[in-house]
Amino acid sequence: MIKVLSFAAVALMAVKASAVTTIVSLGAIVVPPTQSSSIGITFARNGANSGFYEFTISQPNTTGVSSFTNSAVGKIGMFNFLSLNLYSGFGIGGTKLETGTIVPRAGGTTQAYLDPYTFGTGNYTIAYSGTVKGRPASVGSSVTFALAAVPEPASWALMVVGFGMVGFAARRRTTAVTA
Repeated sequence: MIKVLSFAAVALMAVKASAVTTIVSLGAIVVPPTQSSSIGITFARNGANSGFYEFTISQPNTTGVSSFTNSAVGKIGMFNFLSLNLYSGFGIGGTKLETGTIVPRAGGTTQAYLDPYTFGTGNYTIAYSGTVKGRPASVGSSVTFALAAVPEPASWALMVVGFGMVGFAARRRTTAVTA
C-alpha cells in the first residue's frame, strides 16, 4: 500500500512539474486614447500550460475587455482552455475579480473571453490555463482598454428633470373610485 501511494505521489509531482507557465508583461496601460494589444503565446510542450498577462492601470475608470482564441501552429497543435480569470495584483495570489467564459468551437477546440471590467488604479493579471495536444499550439489574444463612459452633466440634468415630470404627472393623476 505504501509503495502504491509513493508511486502515485511521484507521478503527481511529475505531472505538476511538466506544466509550463509563460508570463507576458503588457506594462503600464495609459488611456486615453484606447489601447489595444494583440498578443500571442506559443506553447511547445504537450499537456498542462498556462499564460499570464500582467499590466498596470494608471487611470481610474479604465474599462478592459479581452478575448482568447487558440490557433494551430502549422496546423499541428491545439490549445483547449480550462480556465480564464482576472486577478488583482501580479500573478494569481491576489483577489479573483472575474471568471471568464469558455466557449466550444467547431473541431473540438475552445475559445475564451472576459466580460468588460472597469478597473481602478493598480496591478492586474489575466491568467489562463489549458492543455496542449499535438504541440506546438498557440493562443492569440486581443486585449483592449479605454476610459469607461461617464454621463455628461447635461445628460444627468435631463434625466432628473424627466423623472421629476413623471413623478409630477403621476401625483396629479386622479383615479375614479367606483362604489
